[in-house]
Amino acid sequence: MTVTPSGKPEVVINTSDVGPIKALLIGTLLNYGYSLEQDTPYSLTLARPLKGMEEVGASLSTGNSYSSNSRVTTFTFVKQADGIRVVASSAWRAQMPGGQIRTTPLDDNGGIFNTYQTELLAIKAKIEKP
Repeated sequence: MTVTPSGKPEVVINTSDVGPIKALLIGTLLNYGYSLEQDTPYSLTLARPLKGMEEVGASLSTGNSYSSNSRVTTFTFVKQADGIRVVASSAWRAQMPGGQIRTTPLDDNGGIFNTYQTELLAIKAKIEKP
């Protein structure tokens, strides 16, 4: 795992236009089964149904056998003097039968951290390509 200021996967992309960053992030995550839940000027939230053993882990740690569980990824965009800082965060989300929402952050999982860091670096390279 790379050490970052936020402790989460992040990059600073040398651009002032967040649009191409968002388009690449959405396109990449759609390929992994995610769907767009929210798009604001400062964030994107995408979610997908859980796969395989993720469902078991989420049921045991976050929800229960009656909850509706999903994997949620949020990207936060911060404009800085040297570009746009993009920070990724991932979590299991369980919607309980009564409507209550519970989440378990996955940011400290080395495999998940490295996957998002690699994707962010690839997007940075595409956008900053001369």
